[in-house]
Amino acid sequence: MIDTWRTLCGAVMDAADSDECFLATDNRRHSGRATTKNFWRTDAMKTGLISFILCGAAIAAGDLSSASLAPFDSGYIRYVEQVNAGMEPQRSADGHVLGYIPPPYKFSVYSSNNLYNAFLRDTLPVSYDLRELGFVSPVKDQGACGSCWTFGTYGSIESTWLVAGYGLYDLSENNLNYGHAYVWSPCDGGNYYTSTAYLTHGLGPISEEDDPYLGGAGNYHSGLTPQAYVTDARLLPEDSEIVKQALLTYGALGTNMHWVDNSLNSDYTYYYDGSEDINHAVTIVGWDDSLFVPEAPGVGAWIIKNSWGADWALDGYFYVSFHDTKILTDLTFWPARQDYSSNLRIHDYDVLGVITTFGWSSNMDYAVVKYQMHEDQELTSVGTYSVAQGGTVYVEVYSEFDGSTLSNMLTSTDSNFCQFAGYYTFGFSDTLEVSAGEDLFLKVAYSNPESQQLIPIEVNAPGYALPEITTGVFWGSATGSDSSWHAMGQGTQYPFDPCVKLYGQVVIPADLVARSELPHSFTLIQNFPNPFNPSTTIRYGLSEDAPVSLEIYDLRGTVVYNHTSSYHTAGWHNMVWNGQNTDGRSVSTGIYFARIVAGNQSDVIKMLFIK
Repeated sequence: MIDTWRTLCGAVMDAADSDECFLATDNRRHSGRATTKNFWRTDAMKTGLISFILCGAAIAAGDLSSASLAPFDSGYIRYVEQVNAGMEPQRSADGHVLGYIPPPYKFSVYSSNNLYNAFLRDTLPVSYDLRELGFVSPVKDQGACGSCWTFGTYGSIESTWLVAGYGLYDLSENNLNYGHAYVWSPCDGGNYYTSTAYLTHGLGPISEEDDPYLGGAGNYHSGLTPQAYVTDARLLPEDSEIVKQALLTYGALGTNMHWVDNSLNSDYTYYYDGSEDINHAVTIVGWDDSLFVPEAPGVGAWIIKNSWGADWALDGYFYVSFHDTKILTDLTFWPARQDYSSNLRIHDYDVLGVITTFGWSSNMDYAVVKYQMHEDQELTSVGTYSVAQGGTVYVEVYSEFDGSTLSNMLTSTDSNFCQFAGYYTFGFSDTLEVSAGEDLFLKVAYSNPESQQLIPIEVNAPGYALPEITTGVFWGSATGSDSSWHAMGQGTQYPFDPCVKLYGQVVIPADLVARSELPHSFTLIQNFPNPFNPSTTIRYGLSEDAPVSLEIYDLRGTVVYNHTSSYHTAGWHNMVWNGQNTDGRSVSTGIYFARIVAGNQSDVIKMLFIK
């Protein structure tokens, strides 16, 4: 059976080099881009898709008795079938291209009162409109290009940054539209998983000024400086109260819908009650509980920002009924950012992000990922996906692994609860200084009481992704114990890449010298990482010996944490805050202020804690 599995999976993985391949791709891995020529071959696509599905079944029957791949999503399978049948791009009656491509795998999200009670902390108003608060960026026009997903992404991020106090940004949809590395051509479509892979790989967001939107006439511009790093992504369940709370807390949300022209009313309200797949990405910017929508079974509607220009509908906006069957599909937002630094390093293997998941028939799975350091740096955090809500991720870093046993643990994260499904970045409990040439091994423990197959992986998916799979850097296990590890990657039975990123900060020699010297005066440095979850490091310098205390305040000025004053000698020092109050309970998502008092001197920094 293992040989059969190898044969089937080999057919899929080798398809990129075959004359019978449904798509010819020149995948420039180092630049992260793919130049694509469309040569659709119906039989080859069908064979590849069937082979991939059979791969999951074959693993379950092999010597890894309960290991399997997660099955492909039914919407993706229908998309492949439609493409095989010669499907043309869908358009609205006035010519706008509907550019949604379903991902092969979707995260597990659902309503759960016990899970989300802590998130629902505000009294929800009858109506709420981010436009009235100045927390929405201007309406844009995607033109005759299936790039709605890029506008949905940046409509959300631009709003989130406004809410967080970063000011108004105009981000480049063109760079995202042309800069992803998937097999389809720009303007053919995409989704929010596509956006998250591009953003967490550190490719953007780029400013609109640096790479203006040109629709179908654009091209990819590499080497541009990101406006910031997007470090996290969250997916929400289709629950109106949770969506409203997220709008209050984070700003606009990227969502999807099924667009059909006859569902749009003359007053620019919209209601669809069918079951067809989603085909258009938009942004939710508010709600009105009392708005009447013709044909809908009840009142209430979401305020939707579209990407068809400010001349369309109500200055580019329309209202979609609460009762629309598709409007809350794959709700996504990106809650955190880190300021750009040329010294930041992102170590990863998954340019395309999570394509599906792998694991055993239990509620825990383990991965080991190897990284070799090419520069001296400080390692600060690790990022990965929680593929279902209510999961937990714990990471340990080791210096030795022989394929069977890990040894010499260097640092770790806390055990991190992931309330939502999505991409998370976790800080290490202690910053780890490493040297060029060192090998590091990250042991990642994924657990979830309601889900299985928890390891996020990058893998070939017909008509969607043709990644270059690495070898010798990835192992999986059902137990995480010695002698339980199975090698994965190119040339093994399991041709997958791990979706785990390691973040470091190169410290330039001048900084190293400065940090070894006594500071000339009391100095408080911005915490890192920021935003953070679950912990962050606050660094300060003393020009002379002094008693030092730390106080953490929330936005209301309430002290949530106080570190007892202690006497520190002159020099540089670190304090770590683990996001807990004085009672040892995790604080809520939000902005906090750290105040360091050193003798008769003090200073304050602003921090963002996210869950």
